[in-house]
Amino acid sequence: MSKVCSECGESKELDDFGLDHGQLSRRCRNCISIYDCKQAKLSHVKLKRMYSSMISRCCNTDDRYYSRYGGRGISVCAVWYFEEDFVIWATDHGWEPGLQIDRIDNDGDYCPENVRFVTCVENVRNSTSTKLTKEEVAYLKYVLHFIPHNVLAKQFNVNRKTINDIRLGRSWQDIKPSDINPRKGRQDACSNT
Repeated sequence: MSKVCSECGESKELDDFGLDHGQLSRRCRNCISIYDCKQAKLSHVKLKRMYSSMISRCCNTDDRYYSRYGGRGISVCAVWYFEEDFVIWATDHGWEPGLQIDRIDNDGDYCPENVRFVTCVENVRNSTSTKLTKEEVAYLKYVLHFIPHNVLAKQFNVNRKTINDIRLGRSWQDIKPSDINPRKGRQDACSNT
């Protein structure tokens, strides 16, 4: 009797498949050993924790972040229902220790087409609570010395502390006023109000 390996797609005898939690694995022994090698080379514990958190946020109604994910209809695609599939995909698509998972479209599901790996700073900027864009911050840095902070805060619908944090370099340190054309930036930034 034979079975098709879900990784390499080859039809192999049942003896060529290992056991996964007491059940016949979906991958042949050769593919399992490749998977094990990839895990040994990486800090797979953090990646597995990332996977578990992603599943919990989307599926576990008791998770403290469920309302922001599963409660809004965000789910994990069927391709990643098994942890090992996600681990292999992530290692093949740029994950390395220190990076976080980020959905490109915040209203989209966790799936290969909508996921990337980014630094913590990039991830925070892509959250639904971030009110300013990079272009707006560059414009703000350009005009901070000419326009009162309370006027800018009102114009961009943020509090004065946000404006002050930008001015003092406590946030958005990597954005420079020269990152945009000031005239174009002013038009773009002002059109959002």
